[in-house]
Amino acid sequence: MAVTITDSPNTFTFKGQRLIYTATSTNTAQTGFKFIVEVKDGATTLGKYYIPQNPSGVLVFDIAEVVREHINVDTNDDLGNGLIHTLPNVSTKQMSKATKGIAKIGVEIGEVYGDPLVEYTNLASGTLYLTGGNIQAREGYKYALSEYVADSSSKKVFLTNRKPSPLNVISKDNIEIKCTDTDFGSMAVWNDDIILSSTATKIMYRIYDSGGLVGSQSMSFSATNGSDLPSSANAKAKLTYIGLFPANWSSSNSPLLTSYRPINVSGWIYYTIEMLDAVNASVSEPIYFVNTPSPCKHSPVQLAWVNQLGGWDYFRMDARTSRSITTTAKEYMKTLGDYSSSTYSFDTWSRQQTPYQVDAKLQYILRSEYLSKEDTELLQNVLRSKNVMMYLDGQWLPIVIKTSQVNYETETISRRLTMTFNVELAQNELC
Repeated sequence: MAVTITDSPNTFTFKGQRLIYTATSTNTAQTGFKFIVEVKDGATTLGKYYIPQNPSGVLVFDIAEVVREHINVDTNDDLGNGLIHTLPNVSTKQMSKATKGIAKIGVEIGEVYGDPLVEYTNLASGTLYLTGGNIQAREGYKYALSEYVADSSSKKVFLTNRKPSPLNVISKDNIEIKCTDTDFGSMAVWNDDIILSSTATKIMYRIYDSGGLVGSQSMSFSATNGSDLPSSANAKAKLTYIGLFPANWSSSNSPLLTSYRPINVSGWIYYTIEMLDAVNASVSEPIYFVNTPSPCKHSPVQLAWVNQLGGWDYFRMDARTSRSITTTAKEYMKTLGDYSSSTYSFDTWSRQQTPYQVDAKLQYILRSEYLSKEDTELLQNVLRSKNVMMYLDGQWLPIVIKTSQVNYETETISRRLTMTFNVELAQNELC
């Protein structure tokens, strides 16, 4: 008996791609021969499959369909205290380990043959760390992940689809996010120095006003702050979410010094976030969070959506929001009067046409202010996301995007663009 794995996916990668294992055996000529593939998360079997050899006598098996629904980007923190968007939900826990967003998957390959058939399991095995996210076919079979590994000041690292823009206010070469004191949001990073050889041990926060640097504070990847050390064997900690938007840093639960919280820094202009190694050298590009109040004549709506990299992206829709309600009803005709009584009568206001089921949906039209081409590229991802939420009237709510087409730009344009999304609350309204 001898099974040899001849090819496998990258050890750390996204679930939304081809995840092909190939293997050979010395027993393919045996009566009734088949390969056995068992896919596991720890001791839990996700699926066990009996696969015939292909015409070349080789196993070719894609585990992508097995794990598709097993791994999903997290909506709640790992402590069960609140939404990922509003980290920290408990004191000092600015970070959160994943709960469903990453899994350590084991693949065991064996064989079955003979008369009667005999199974020989786990003759060869492999291990994958899979996160949420998708790789487009045009990006290739084995996608290089190095851009998101924190080991150089030129690396993007943060799992966002945002890009730098020549219209940026502070730095045209880096990602800028327009936000203000009331905006929430968390971003994800890969926190691992075993599989990925990341050298990051902490993040650094620096806030600036018109006079320059107001203050800075680092925060390590550790249980104290809600995650684990990069050397941890805990697979869930290898995907770490961090509350990075102004309202997150200004939370009373934040370990950030009170005097450095955006809400307490009068006239703050921007703050930066970057990853540092053990000797405080930068191992990621900085992200700039630029203080940009929304137009006072409209109440903004913040959109959040699961992006292609297995994290969350955000955008504030600053233009006027329209609201409406639509209903559908099922009705029956009720008989007037009571035929079982000794006398017959009915009230003049008695109802004949009677609804027995009314379905009501709240609908919104969300509009942006003028956008850069980079913003239009970012927002087209909203239509592709399976999980979209909006922050409206002090609540995060699940929504369904009803818009089926938007135009976006990939080249510098002279005209100014806006975007509009028709959305529906993903909950029924009751009366």
